[in-house]
Amino acid sequence: MRLAILISGTGSNMKSIVKHFPKEVKLILTNNPNSKGIQWAIDNNYNSSIINHKNYENRLDFDKAVHEKLKQNNIDLVILAGFMRILTPEFVSRWKRKILNIHPSYLPNFKGHNAIEMALESGIKQTGVTVHIVTPELDSGPIIKQERVDILENDDIISLSDRIHKVEHRLYPKAINSYMKSVEMGIIF
Repeated sequence: MRLAILISGTGSNMKSIVKHFPKEVKLILTNNPNSKGIQWAIDNNYNSSIINHKNYENRLDFDKAVHEKLKQNNIDLVILAGFMRILTPEFVSRWKRKILNIHPSYLPNFKGHNAIEMALESGIKQTGVTVHIVTPELDSGPIIKQERVDILENDDIISLSDRIHKVEHRLYPKAINSYMKSVEMGIIF
């Protein structure tokens, strides 16, 4: 299966995925020309692409450019790893059940941006990490894997984020592997 990883920032999840699937990753793409992750990908000789969303009049035009790049590279599965763009319903439907995302909460709790902050502010004792299939409705697709993360009494955004990221780096490759095995067996999420 040919994988594309879409990033916007440092690429910490990307690096974990590349480590587990070095032969399957065929494209690393960012919308952010200043992404530290894309620089790492370039420096490590991965097929890399920068499609700056600011160069497009609207989301649909940007998503069309991303779609074309994915098709040019014969991508089978799109992996969002800190990709900070909400994809249009048109893009999601073109890649139906072929886009995975990782979210820093135990969905369905705390969808969208600032999930870690929302969990801390809520006073709950646990949050988590969820890997799911992307659907047009934000953070609502079928769940592939989840893991709970305790919120400690003295946690702040940095300490909780650090623990969540460690879980993400371990959970995402497992979820991708589960997805790929399911597809091989003809099971669709």
